[in-house]
Amino acid sequence: MNDFVDFKTVRGHVIPAEEISVVSSFNRRRVEFLLSNGYAFLALPLPGYETKLVGWCGEKLKDLLEAEGVKLEDFKGEYPEFTSKGGFRVADIPFDFKNLRYEVRNRDAEFEFFLPKGCFATTFLREFLKEE
Repeated sequence: MNDFVDFKTVRGHVIPAEEISVVSSFNRRRVEFLLSNGYAFLALPLPGYETKLVGWCGEKLKDLLEAEGVKLEDFKGEYPEFTSKGGFRVADIPFDFKNLRYEVRNRDAEFEFFLPKGCFATTFLREFLKEE
């Protein structure tokens, strides 16, 4: 209970809808069905001055912030570019491998793919560069 989920939308690619819902006793069975069939994703909070520390993930985030000596109000500052009200990101990367295209020529490789907001293409590509 009190977990957060986001739901899948498809606009040419699988992307999170960015419509966060709280799992409750009322919707738990439906959410579990959607999670098991790839239509919903666990969402985790990004810390910010408006973040509500609820549920197990809120407790973990609270512990982490305390260990680092950071308070949620520290995310609100004089300069907007250093201010964050917080938000959510899906914990899973909803990657559609059917839309991954790549071509290797000699020692060069060209990739074509889509990742939703909050996913890092450099991290994804680094996995291809790892040596055995």
